[in-house]
Formats: sequence, structure tokens, C-alpha cells
Amino acid sequence: MLRPGKRAARMESVKAKLREAFTAFETKEGSEIADLKDLGAVVRALGYNPTEKQIAELLQRIPPGEDAPPGCVTLERCEGAIAAWAVDEAAALERHDYFILLRAFRALDADGSGALDAARLRVLLASDACPEPLSDKEAAALVAFAIGGGGRGGGGGGGGGGGGGRGGGGGAAVSAVAGAGGGAIDYERLAMLLATDGRDL
Repeated sequence: MLRPGKRAARMESVKAKLREAFTAFETKEGSEIADLKDLGAVVRALGYNPTEKQIAELLQRIPPGEDAPPGCVTLERCEGAIAAWAVDEAAALERHDYFILLRAFRALDADGSGALDAARLRVLLASDACPEPLSDKEAAALVAFAIGGGGRGGGGGGGGGGGGGRGGGGGAAVSAVAGAGGGAIDYERLAMLLATDGRDL
């Protein structure tokens, strides 16, 4: 538990970053109003990596008000809730370090091949063996993300026409992972994707 003074200082730091990030998602420039659906993106712009469940919990913390159109929220109304949430839940929200992820994946690599079986990884991520178990949907999406290279065409198959979100290899990966098969995942690449959202690849 942080001391009150330290917690307040961290909240002010988060608020300062939030004010800067919020401008990119304003419904109208200078309005300090954003669509509630964009709050997940706003939080991720701060460097956090929340699940959809965590975003839903954040929305419950934001006090109701009539200072914005339906489905929208003002910066003034949400900044306190977001800052408190980010500070109090920091351990669960911050991105994991690449080397920590790499060590965790290596512990699962019994034969030292440098790869993990996609179907096995999906089951593990959704099991109680995982410190923060994912839902089946989240686990499948993460494995598809890994196979698809984070929406960058995922290796050979995506090629020049791969673009678009989780496109290229990603769409095929979802189908493959949903079945009994799956595939081999280069976990060094996966660790980099999870730590940086693929920005360094």
C-alpha cells in the first residue's frame, strides 16, 4: 500500500499523461470530451495493458454525469477515476518486461526448441496454472495474435496483402487455433510482441 503522499504524487503524474493522451481521442478538438468506447485506447496510450474486463471495471468507477453527450465522458469527470485505478491496479496493468516473459516461456519449453505448441499454450493461458487466467476467447485471441505476428501478416503467409488490424496471418490463425491443431509459436517473438505491441519488430 502506497503512503498517501506518494499515491497522490503518482496520481498527479498519471493525470498529466492522461491530459496529453486524451486530446488524441476527443470527439471535437479542444472539447475535452471522448467516446466511452475509446477509453481503453486512451489507457493503452498511457502504457498500460488492460484486459477488456479491466476496462469494464474502470467504466464502473467513473461517476455518472450530464456534462457530455450520451456515450461520452469529459476529461474532468474521468481523470480522477482513471488515475486512481491506474495507481491502485498498476501491478496488474503494466506491460511485462520482455526478459521476464522470455524466462516464463522458456520454463514451458521442455525440449529447448525455442517454440511452444499453440494449442497447449491456449489451454495453459485459460487454466488456473496461469496467475491471471484468461477467458477462452482472450486466450484464443492472444494465441492468434502470436501466430499472426500481431496483425503484421505473421511471417511468410501474410505477404504484401496482409494488412488490416489482425489481418494477414491473423484471420487464418483464429481458425487454426479454434480447431484441434494450432501450430508452433516462436516465443521469443511473442515476448517481444507482448512487451512492445510489436513496435520494435
